[in-house]
This record gives sequence, structure tokens and C-alpha cells, in this order.
Amino acid sequence: MERRTGGRLVNTTSFRLALMGATLSALAACIVFAIIYFATAGSLRAQLDRDIRNEIAELPAAGPPVLLRQAVDQAVQDAPPNLFYALVAADGQKLAGNIRPARIYPGWHTYRADRDRLPPKIDAMRGFAVQILNGSILLVAENASALVDLNEIIIQAFGFGFGLTLLLGLAGGALVGRASLRQIEAISAASREIMAGDLSRRIEPPGRGDEYDHLAASLNAMLARIERLMGEVRNATNDIAHDMRSPLARLRETLELARRRALDKSEFDMVIDESLVQLDECLSRFSAMLRLAQIETGSRRAGFATIDLSALLRNLAETYEIVAEEGGQSLTHDIAPGSFIEGDRDLLNQLFANLIENAIRHAGPTAHIDLHAQGRIVHITDDGPGIPSTEHARIFQRFVRLDQSRHSPGSGLGLAIVAAIAELHDAHVRIENRHPGVMIEIDFG
Repeated sequence: MERRTGGRLVNTTSFRLALMGATLSALAACIVFAIIYFATAGSLRAQLDRDIRNEIAELPAAGPPVLLRQAVDQAVQDAPPNLFYALVAADGQKLAGNIRPARIYPGWHTYRADRDRLPPKIDAMRGFAVQILNGSILLVAENASALVDLNEIIIQAFGFGFGLTLLLGLAGGALVGRASLRQIEAISAASREIMAGDLSRRIEPPGRGDEYDHLAASLNAMLARIERLMGEVRNATNDIAHDMRSPLARLRETLELARRRALDKSEFDMVIDESLVQLDECLSRFSAMLRLAQIETGSRRAGFATIDLSALLRNLAETYEIVAEEGGQSLTHDIAPGSFIEGDRDLLNQLFANLIENAIRHAGPTAHIDLHAQGRIVHITDDGPGIPSTEHARIFQRFVRLDQSRHSPGSGLGLAIVAAIAELHDAHVRIENRHPGVMIEIDFG
């Protein structure tokens, strides 16, 4: 189990990102160490070079060889312990000085104890050799052990810093990866319970305000939506069985009676017409269900455009004024111009048509209906019997029909379609009783 957890920990994105950050930090430390080393070593080497040049300038390199030899001997006696001299004849014989390096020729030299014969306790020397007129070579060198020490210090510091940075990065990656793994495990555990059938299960957010909180909130909102849709599907199945049973039973009864009786042509035509009416009622309900399912998928959002809401409402009001008058009702409107929203014209037309038709159908034979729009808020008000407050939320569910409208025409899906279209347009629907009547508000925000 521990090996499996460790393997999963290494494979987490958080651990890999932390390891990448630690590697980049270590590389940055390498660059910093390199800059410090070259700057320090360069400064130290430059100081050595200046000291050596000054010493050579003080010796009579261009004078007689005897005088130069005496000057070198005197310099050896007077020089501090970190300065060294060598005067070598053209045939390689040492003429004067306190060192005898194996390699000596004009130019700059760096001697190291691991490859050259140096004085005791000297790890390195930096020297400059010049050739004089008689072919002899004069070498002046200075103790450069500090450069070797600096190299060792830099290497040790680099190794310690690189290792510590990488170790801290790995430790931090392990901590971050383990925390990330715990969150993912919590989400996975919740997902398994949900897949097992517990749609009420939710993911507990860490409460730190980080990306996992946002992810948990989004997933919980999605799960709540799925739970609600599944509940609606279950309810819809029951409602379909209940609502479709009556017309199908009537159709079967009509056909059974027709089969048992000897019918003439006119009676047979009546049976056929009645059967077609009942079939059309069933097909109408199925068409409304398909329409509602299409709206709830959200696919129509891709075709949104800028809609003149004021013009759309005026056209509907003028159309339904005639319909209301034919039923002995009245419809008035007060629509402010210049209201525009982003949406689907056909769906918005259906939303308000369903609300107006619902008011005409259920408000009563002499009811007055008013359509009012100001800005992005629309009110549809009637003075009919109203809707009980306990039913306000339920009437927008599928196949819900109040007792007083149970025997009137309709599929019970009109207001469910209204709610779906409003949700697609991010609009809020509110119901308010007016005593008498009811007001339905659509607020597009």
C-alpha cells in the first residue's frame, strides 16, 4: 500500500511541479555560485598579477646579468614569504632564486602542488616569466593557494547549496503532492459513492479558498444539477404514465366499442376522428417534451443574438389582444421602448406566449390581463383566481397542473418550458399574488 501511495505521489502534477521548481532553483544557485566564483577568482588573480608585475618592474631585467643576479638574491632575502623568484640560464641552469620550477618559459604560469615541485605548504603559485637579452629567463611568482582554497570553498558551498535546495524541493514536493493527493482521493471517493447511486453526496471543500475549493464548488453545483434533473426524470416518468394513461385509455375504449358494434360509414368516420383527436393530444405532449429537452441541453445558446425585447413584446401584445377579446377578456400593455437583450428570438417569443396563453386560459372569462415591460424586467399580471403560495415553485415543474386546471386543455409542460427558457437566458422568474390575480415577473438582470 505504501509503495502504491509513493508511486502515485511521484506521479502527481503537484510533486512534478515542485520538483521542477527545485531543479530550476538549483540551476539558479549554480549560476549564482558561478558568478560569485568568477568575480572573486578574477579579482584575486588580478591582484596577484599586479603584484607580480610590480616586482618585475623593480628588478633590473635589462641590466648586466651579474647585476640582475645580485638583485634577485637581494629580493629573495628581502621578499615576504609569499613571493618567489627564479633566474634560469638559457641552458636551463638555475642562476639565482628560491624556486626551481620544471616548466619555465616566457609568459604567465600557474603551478600546482599536485603536478609541480613547490615549496612546502604552498598549494599553488601564479607567476610571470620574461626573457632577458642573454637568453636567460626571469620568473617572479606569488603564492596562489588562496585560489585553490577559494575553489574548494565554492565547490563545497555549491554541493551543499545544490543538495539542500534539491532536498527542500523534494520535501516540499512531497508535502504538496500528498496534500493534492488527499484532495483528489476525497473527490474520487465521493465520485465512487455517487456512481454507486448516492446522488445526494457532495464533495467537502478544503476551505482554503484555493483551486480545490473552486473545483469542489463547481462539481457540487454540477452534482446538484444532475440530482435535480434525475429527480425530474423520475417525476416525469410517473407524470407521463399518469397523464398519458387517460387519453390512451379513452382511445382504446373507443376502438373496442367500435370493434364490437356494427357501424355505418358516418359512425365509423366519427370514431376515426375522435381517435385522431386523442392521438394528436398524445403527440402534442410528446412534442412538448422533446421541445423542453432540447431547450435544457443549452445548445440554443450558441445562436444567441441581440434581440429588441420591446418590439417582440409589442407584437405579442397586439396578437393576443384579439385572442383575449374573442374570449370576453381584455389585454393591455405598457412597454417601454429601447430594451435589448442577448437571446434566441423564437424561444423568447415562446416564453412570453406561454405566459400570456396561460393567463388567458386560467384567469377567467372576464379577466383583465396586463403586460408591462421596463428595461430588462417584464411583468404579466391578471385579476383571476390566482395561484396558491404553496404551489408557486411547483407549477414550473413538468406535468404539474393545479386542481382547477386539471380538466382544461394542455400538456402541463407550458410553464416548465417557460422556466427552461428563462434559465437558458440567465433570467429569474418570480410569482407574486395580487388578490385578486397573480403577477409573474421575468427579470433578465
